[in-house]
Amino acid sequence: MRAKRLIIIVAVFILGGVVGFLGSSYLYYKHVFSLLTMQDAETLNWRLVLASKLRLGESDNAVSFLEEGIDSELLGLKNSKFPKNDFCYYALREAKTYRNLYPSNSSMSSQVTDALVDIQKLETFRCEGALSRLVKQAQTKK
Repeated sequence: MRAKRLIIIVAVFILGGVVGFLGSSYLYYKHVFSLLTMQDAETLNWRLVLASKLRLGESDNAVSFLEEGIDSELLGLKNSKFPKNDFCYYALREAKTYRNLYPSNSSMSSQVTDALVDIQKLETFRCEGALSRLVKQAQTKK
């Protein structure tokens, strides 16, 4: 009788574990993977719009579209928590450097300015990338 109870208790725990594992797997797949898939679809759509504008020769419109995306992502990143040695902080420093050269003209411009107040712009660059070339170009025009 006692052995039978022990077997039933163990079986209930095993069944509960299996049900819990399957339930959590389903919920993880439903919420996390669907979110990642949606982000991929949004990125694809954004790139298609941008490529279409560039193919149509609408480079000014494409740059405005890109800069609105920069402002939106910058504000989202600024509201996140991360250490100052994180790549996210470096990306904000790049954004500050870019926005010093090209101030925001989007509807979020005042928010962008406020968000970047306490972020230091980049003074030196690790490599010769597009942003460093833009900074050098701006310095030679002065």
